[in-house]
Amino acid sequence: MSEPRNLLLRILRWPLLALAALFALLEEWLWDGLKALTAWVFAHLPLRWLERWLASASPPLAVLLLLTPTVVILPAKLLGLWLLAGGHVFFGGAVFIAAKLAGMALLSRLYALMQPALHRVGWFLRLDTAIRRAIAWAHAWLDAQPAYVQTRAALRALKANARAALARLLRH
Repeated sequence: MSEPRNLLLRILRWPLLALAALFALLEEWLWDGLKALTAWVFAHLPLRWLERWLASASPPLAVLLLLTPTVVILPAKLLGLWLLAGGHVFFGGAVFIAAKLAGMALLSRLYALMQPALHRVGWFLRLDTAIRRAIAWAHAWLDAQPAYVQTRAALRALKANARAALARLLRH
């Protein structure tokens, strides 16, 4: 019984590892974009007082506040899953993805504002360091994969061509 299981794990190890690495990098890419978006929103709404208050939060309060997006967004994610289970694939998926993005956007902004306080909590700093190491490992591993390197180059070329085409359209 153990031999077939080991064989299956050996076969699936690299595809699952690649999938996990890609997922981690996608989340990191989304994190950066959503952090910029929420910074823009906070800058254009009268929320400076809230940013100052969050930035001055004590370490225990910062940890508690960092959990807020997860708790607030969880019902929307559950609604999305319930809709998916009920056969409403498009709407359920849209609700789930919107909730995931909203939660990640809030989490990224809170983290950016409260990082100094969060890093004064020993277990949080160790967790954050471990996550950053895992993401760095995922970058290095993917960068060593020829298919990934070729795909990134093709996407960069596609992006450059799209920008050039848009610039030409805007000139005329």
